[in-house]
Amino acid sequence: MLATILLVVLFVSFFIHIVFLAHYLTIKEKKFLVRFIVTAIINVLLMTLLSIVAFKYPHEIRKINIRLLLWALSGLIFFFLLGLKIVIFMRIYRRSKDPEYYHLNYFGKKVYNDGIIKKSEFLIMMASTPFFLFLGAYFVAKIINYFRTGHL
Repeated sequence: MLATILLVVLFVSFFIHIVFLAHYLTIKEKKFLVRFIVTAIINVLLMTLLSIVAFKYPHEIRKINIRLLLWALSGLIFFFLLGLKIVIFMRIYRRSKDPEYYHLNYFGKKVYNDGIIKKSEFLIMMASTPFFLFLGAYFVAKIINYFRTGHL
């Protein structure tokens, strides 16, 4: 049980670590760099603690339910990517209503200007789509399998 908890905390910490890296690379604020470094230190400490547990209590490693762990992690990443996509779509929608990002043509129709979709948002959407679809399909398929058979 201890090894499973440490693994879950390590995966969540690693996930947060990647989020802080992405924030730092896009926003370039010092607070995200500090948070990135702090999560790196926490990850090293968690990995060390997990290694100690693995060497002292190998039976704990054998008790880990990998299927349940992979299902939970796929769900975590799936919902994070879903939230990310929703936030990006909301930003684009807000910009589409702002007169700064469109003009009216000769016939009175809206013509959107460049910049309504930022390059970083487009790249994030395109790069995250395969992971979103794959992990979402795995997560949902495991839920459906659970209701049919009673086990993951």
